[in-house]
Amino acid sequence: MPVVYKEKFPVFGGVSVGEEKGNMFVAQIHTKAEDWKYEKEWRICLPAANAVANYERESLKAIYFGARCKETDIQLVRELAKELEWDFKMFKGRLSEESFKIVFSELRASLED
Repeated sequence: MPVVYKEKFPVFGGVSVGEEKGNMFVAQIHTKAEDWKYEKEWRICLPAANAVANYERESLKAIYFGARCKETDIQLVRELAKELEWDFKMFKGRLSEESFKIVFSELRASLED
């Protein structure tokens, strides 16, 4: 699902259960501040940690790893991509030294870097 960019947090009236509760969760994890609108981000949310998302291979263009992402997690994704011969770009974020932004640098394709 595409991320929705808003000026304010999503607001829900009272605590609810069932479908309403699920909609609240989806709205919360798919909403970000308007400052991040330039990202044009999409998120995949799965019902369980070991669940699988099915989508067209060509639709994945890049993966952006956050500034706090562990190097071991990045290596795992790189090894899996190599094993599956899956070609997409990967970027690693770092906190900017000049502003409240995350700066992304493209990772080289080689597993040795």
